[in-house]
Amino acid sequence: MLFCRSEGNYLPLHLPRKRLSSTDFLCWCHSSGAANFTKATLQEYRSSLESGGLSASTINVRICAIRKLATELADNGALPQDVAAAIGRVKGAKRKGVRIGNWLSASQAEDLLLLPDAGSVKGKRDHALLGILVGAGLRRSEAAGLTFAHIQQRDGRWIIADLVGKQRPHSFGPSAGVGKGRN
Repeated sequence: MLFCRSEGNYLPLHLPRKRLSSTDFLCWCHSSGAANFTKATLQEYRSSLESGGLSASTINVRICAIRKLATELADNGALPQDVAAAIGRVKGAKRKGVRIGNWLSASQAEDLLLLPDAGSVKGKRDHALLGILVGAGLRRSEAAGLTFAHIQQRDGRWIIADLVGKQRPHSFGPSAGVGKGRN
């Protein structure tokens, strides 16, 4: 188990991610001699994370947790509102790089949806599957794992719910721009 020394006490580092991010920040403040919880302190912490070689997404998760901590402290009167607002404006790390893979434009996606033969049963099946893949942005493995229980109607629109690895429901169907021009 990892520990961080803070004011003579050792803090276990097997905590939930948000709490761990705050604990990491407090340990960094203690070890670097940062006196106050300010925007400048958080910017310096972000710089130390960047120089430590952490990915942009990891840095952004940690910065977000600290922004949330500042908001909670301000809500409870432990930190002035203006300081919390300044901390909330600290920018996250820039995401660098390019997307890999083949990405379709809107017209290419429409052309792909029109390829299956609408007169055959297999063509209708292929069109439905392509519509779900393109319209909901699913991977092949996610589409293969779909069951009828995943497809639900909420607020008058069709969604795919409860997919492992997806953070929110995905809309599909005519309201999401899938299957236009086909019956």
